[in-house]
Amino acid sequence: MISQIDKRIKPVKMAVYPFNRQAAPLVRHQSLIKDYQISSLASLPGWKFNGKDGSVADSGQEMGIPVTADFNTVLSESDTVFFTDYEQNLDFRKIILPGMIMAMEAEKDIVCGIPIEEDLLHELTGKCRQKGVSFTYRGSFPPFEFYPGIDLNHEKLLRINTPLVAVFGMSHSTSKFEIELSLLEELTKQGYKVAFIGTRPYSGLVGGISLPAFLFQAGMEEAKKILLFNLFIKTIEEQEKPDIILLGIPGGVMPFNDRITNKFGILAYEMCQAVEPDVSILSLLYEDYKKDYFDNLLPSMRYRLSADIHAFVVSNAKMDWIQSESQYKPVFFYPDSAFIDKQINSFRKWDLPLFNIFNQADRSGLCNLCIDKLAEYAEVMSV
Repeated sequence: MISQIDKRIKPVKMAVYPFNRQAAPLVRHQSLIKDYQISSLASLPGWKFNGKDGSVADSGQEMGIPVTADFNTVLSESDTVFFTDYEQNLDFRKIILPGMIMAMEAEKDIVCGIPIEEDLLHELTGKCRQKGVSFTYRGSFPPFEFYPGIDLNHEKLLRINTPLVAVFGMSHSTSKFEIELSLLEELTKQGYKVAFIGTRPYSGLVGGISLPAFLFQAGMEEAKKILLFNLFIKTIEEQEKPDIILLGIPGGVMPFNDRITNKFGILAYEMCQAVEPDVSILSLLYEDYKKDYFDNLLPSMRYRLSADIHAFVVSNAKMDWIQSESQYKPVFFYPDSAFIDKQINSFRKWDLPLFNIFNQADRSGLCNLCIDKLAEYAEVMSV
């Protein structure tokens, strides 16, 4: 285990396992990670990533870090292992847990982004304590105190005065976290202090804040969730005093049909009842859209979520409709990002603000659009 003194002298080398699409944004934007340097990527042997650049995971721009299927090698070269979440149907106890035990035995610190059953989590944290290594679990990064057990005896929403940028997606897996980190990186470079509330429970790795657990709590009254989330954002505003609040909205915004429901977009609805975005970005699936799709989508977002969409991002997630219909859930495949540029160019005639988040020029353009929109609001507010 690396000592605390050594951590201050040199970067803590972090391995990512099992490396996949979910972890790609962290690697691509690792300049945002304050405490670690992502030095190696390890995938599972059957994923056919071995020897390829990390961009193979999301078909985005090259990362400059190769992927290996040899977990033992990356373990010997790292100080910490980040066990990332995944969309694949894996048996955690048979496939991932043995690697976690190996990391403990090798006295490596662990950052875990995978949901774990409470009993097993207690067992793992106990073993780490015995080995003298740290175990950081998912959402345990918040930099401020918040008490969701507060007694709410009113239905008043507190006014959020800080400009708020929200990132929505038509579904999960539409590169929302990539969009969030791209905006965070660009806005930070331009000197803005950003309070970032991300769609991933380990958003704290990049200095962000995880969404509060009560949003996902079964049995809590939905109206109370809305009031508490409003208070949550207000607490961040008062304690962080940011120039901009950047909020990721998890999941999809509405059902696709009666078989693929996106959980009816309930979470997006509740979050938008709690706070009203000043700038809204919607990430779309990769499809051959017609103009009337956007004509219908804009008012739908306005009336359903009180969100005026200012920019669209065309992700490189394409729905496999046949598999999705048969499995009652979205199933995707991922074309190369170069196809996105071609697709967006075919839509230019509609004069819509469309972007490819894997394109550097588009990434900067999206950030500048957000800044211009917020400047417009500031002018109106000052009148």
